Amino acid sequence: PARGAAAAPAPVAPPAPLPPAPAPSGAPRKGTVLLWLRGEADMRLHDSPALEAARAGAACLLPVLAIDPAPFRATGTTLARSGPYRARFLLAAAAELRAALRARRSELVVRVGAPSDVIPALAASIGATRVVVTEGVSYADRAADAAVETALAALDRGPPLARVWAGTLTDVEVLGGSPDGVPATFSEFRALADAAPARSPLPAPATLPRTPPRCPPAGELPTEEALVGDAAAVAGGDAAGALAR
Repeated sequence: PARGAAAAPAPVAPPAPLPPAPAPSGAPRKGTVLLWLRGEADMRLHDSPALEAARAGAACLLPVLAIDPAPFRATGTTLARSGPYRARFLLAAAAELRAALRARRSELVVRVGAPSDVIPALAASIGATRVVVTEGVSYADRAADAAVETALAALDRGPPLARVWAGTLTDVEVLGGSPDGVPATFSEFRALADAAPARSPLPAPATLPRTPPRCPPAGELPTEEALVGDAAAVAGGDAAGALAR
């Protein structure tokens, strides 16, 4: 530098980044959550308590639709519990949900098979720390819940199954919670029900946690014929198609 000119200041190194603050005591550790979607009632983003529970504390989220073909098929001793109209409704709702999830940079993974086979296999493949499902009401749904829970427990470090109640407009805890807590008379129960506030619908989330790094292939939705096993049973209701048949 010229005589008399001030020397340039030596460069100052940027401060080292601070270590991340420890999580508050009792805060849930973020992990990978598998959201098990069990049917038509789950095929939406709005008013979905199970989705809200799955998002809470999730670093990664994988929505999975496990379509069990057994209810659509008759056996030698039982009739089919579901038919072509339910198959059509389910697949249309699933296609709409997949589009809504992809608009939020998420994905709907679809598998055809017994949930007790599908859900544990996918949970293990993504290293899920939790599996969330809308709690079943029917005998068949509760049996499926128990079978999945047993299969998850058999995995090495298998994740727990979290059941989320969403079957009533009123919080069941307000009405007694369990059968032992329900009032003994209908008049007492009616008084509780009349005073209980209805649950407000949940809005659809604008964003969702990212899909897991080891996200499995999305899979194709099955056709109606593949579920029902009879192409004629799911024929459209249009007059031209009916005349052609």
